[in-house]
Amino acid sequence: MTDLHTHILPGMDDGAASAEESLAMLRMQWEQGVRRVALTPHFYPRRERVEEFLTRRDRAWQDLQRAMEALSGEERETLPALALGAEVAWQSGMGDWDELERLRIGTDGPVLIELPFMPWSASLMRELYSLICRSEATVLLAHLDRYMRSQKKEHIREIYGMGVPIQLSADRLRGFFDRREILALLKQEKPFVLASDCHNTDTRPPCMGQAAKTLEKSLGAQGHAKILRRSDALFPSAAQSGM
Repeated sequence: MTDLHTHILPGMDDGAASAEESLAMLRMQWEQGVRRVALTPHFYPRRERVEEFLTRRDRAWQDLQRAMEALSGEERETLPALALGAEVAWQSGMGDWDELERLRIGTDGPVLIELPFMPWSASLMRELYSLICRSEATVLLAHLDRYMRSQKKEHIREIYGMGVPIQLSADRLRGFFDRREILALLKQEKPFVLASDCHNTDTRPPCMGQAAKTLEKSLGAQGHAKILRRSDALFPSAAQSGM
């Protein structure tokens, strides 16, 4: 399995607070059958420049690398392959950024975009479509399920029509009512992928293992495998390594 949306990189945002917590989250991922993990800390363009973010991310990555290198060889073998990326908060004019490519997952993976929680406008939808058409990177839209009840249905339909991969939150499969809603979406012929959006080991832990079991039970082996293969295909061909 592949998890394309996590906040495991230590000290970057509201995710893992330390390298030790990062390692604990990675161990949880491995135990659940996850073999590839994208490290996607929040990037808010209104708060910092891309270069500043990448400098912070490199420091956090070095901290995590040192923690992994301190493990025994056997322990290192039970950690997923990792790729650096970002969860990029939407900003008007993003389609004109020369540096957007530097925020994709790995060197050839998608760029994970978080749309605003405020009501979407027609101009935002036009800009998003333009970004998708112009970007060399695949655009992956983060946690669409969070917007289903707050945004206009016509805009949700527009998102579907753009043909880009759309991430849904794996942890929503744990609650009864949320589970029914997410499964109803996943049964549609839309380019949905599941990711954990995990932040810690307690309140928002990695949950891909439980989600995969629910998928297989509800969609059958073929439907379950189809959803998971989409995430596998989006993971970059060359991952970073802490070894």
